[in-house]
Amino acid sequence: MGPGSNEVMRHATFFLISTVALSGCSAAWYRSSADEEVAEILRHERKSVLGEENRFVLTQVPSRLESEGKAGETEDLRRTPEPKPVILSLNVQNSAQNAPGVAGASNTPVPDGAQSATGASPSPVPLIATHILDLRGALRLAFHNNRDYQAQKEALYLSALSLTLAQHQFAPRFLGIITGDWSRDSNGEAGSVAPSTGWNLLFVNGARLSVTVVQSFFQFFTGDRREVAQTIVGGSLTQPLLRGFGTEVVREPLTQAERGVTYQVRAFERFRKTFAVIVITEFYRVLENRDRVSNSYLNWQSLVTNRDRVEALANAQKRPPFEVGQARQDELRAQDEWSSAAQIYESALDRFKVTLGITADQEVTLLQDELLNLIRESVEPLDRPVEEAIQAALLSRLDLKTERDLLEDSIRRIRVGEDGLRAQLDLNANAALASSGGRSQTPLKLNSANGAYGFGFDLNLPLDRKAERNAYVAALIDLESRKRSLSLFEDSVRLTVRDAYRRLEREIVSFRIQKISLALAAERVESTSLFFQAGRAETRDVLEAQASLNTARNALTSALINYAVARLEVLRDTESLRVTDGGEVILLPLRKEI
Repeated sequence: MGPGSNEVMRHATFFLISTVALSGCSAAWYRSSADEEVAEILRHERKSVLGEENRFVLTQVPSRLESEGKAGETEDLRRTPEPKPVILSLNVQNSAQNAPGVAGASNTPVPDGAQSATGASPSPVPLIATHILDLRGALRLAFHNNRDYQAQKEALYLSALSLTLAQHQFAPRFLGIITGDWSRDSNGEAGSVAPSTGWNLLFVNGARLSVTVVQSFFQFFTGDRREVAQTIVGGSLTQPLLRGFGTEVVREPLTQAERGVTYQVRAFERFRKTFAVIVITEFYRVLENRDRVSNSYLNWQSLVTNRDRVEALANAQKRPPFEVGQARQDELRAQDEWSSAAQIYESALDRFKVTLGITADQEVTLLQDELLNLIRESVEPLDRPVEEAIQAALLSRLDLKTERDLLEDSIRRIRVGEDGLRAQLDLNANAALASSGGRSQTPLKLNSANGAYGFGFDLNLPLDRKAERNAYVAALIDLESRKRSLSLFEDSVRLTVRDAYRRLEREIVSFRIQKISLALAAERVESTSLFFQAGRAETRDVLEAQASLNTARNALTSALINYAVARLEVLRDTESLRVTDGGEVILLPLRKEI
């Protein structure tokens, strides 16, 4: 073979090596490149939509209890103690002292050497190892581990991944192909190698440019051992003039993909806020159930004391014997209620573990101080009237912004549909230049004498536009549907905010009533006990007063938590709530103007 043949072989080898090198990129590299591209898109989009630049990470190492909670011990509420001696001993305070609060101190274990409600020294409380979670740690744990939360992150990732493909349609798209074959016939054996490269580019006005470089090398291995090598450089340009012309029409897939990412960012942020409210609500409900266990235990121990007193009076023939049965019956009922409350609490805690994304067999105790923190906060209405809150919601609600943008999408699709009804006229231009080829063996030396070019056009008359017509009419109908949907959504936002405000006002009134009710119930227990000791009240009066006190304690705790949840829901519905990945809940000021 001559020097030209060597040059051909060198170029063929170069293309072959390049192809092998490119094909050697690992799957991990492709995944990493996708992650980087998606992260940059979401960083920019979150800054544009939310004013934040947090780096998005799809897969995170699941958060562990060891990193979110602190080690501790808790009572085993599942073990039902005997009345004497007391196993789960609590610091039983005077009922009147508990009246202003929510029985928050009722879950404090009895110090060493203290006496139980029956007067007996308590046995050691059975303790089990646990992890104590505060509210912020619970939010962080849920954000890392919850299955629905991860599914929402995946939906956000996939929307940005779709955008990368839409953007790629307007970027230079390169190709590299190497073909080879071998054949044998009566003339002998022959082989060929033909590497080709090129790229094509779609412009925003609809024009498409394509450039290719094809190099072929052909050789007879027997016979005259001829060698042929040739390079062809070609290009073509297609420019629509009617249908398919214009930035809006051509960029429609990219525009919709970009807006789709915006919608998904908003949806994810709304989900985060709603999910945070769910986690906080469940957290408080578990604490409420834990408080009910404490209140039930206090009620039971008070009835144990009352039964002891009635028995002593009956033995002294100062009370009829049947009142001992009444006291004993209420005592057993209270013990059963305590056992039931413990079971309800444990079930609620197990369900909350599922929300946190941890297994139900992991021991978790929620920090009871979070309930005390609620007690310390003032129970007051928001400092904005409902009309201002409605205006703030109409201005700031992310899902409402998406509804308005979807209406714009429908209008834009109508214009795109109108374009599809037009005739299609495309201008074409092409040119090619080849090397001399043959036995000269100079494949990369292009020869102007081997050049060619041409022009033309393609005209597609609008004789068959049934599919385009249907799409256009469907877009018109979709526009009217979107208008109604937007109007309904705005009314729904107004109604949601009004109802949230009404519920908040109701919970404020309910809390104040329950607070007074608890104080009255405590006074009733105290006065009834004094009347009973003076012989001016029946045992049934004491039992009813004690039952009312227990009910009032539970009602006040429930009212306080209902108020806290209602307030969070108002802030969520007016887009005045922000939650960070670190579990911090930030209250934003209400916007006043729309």
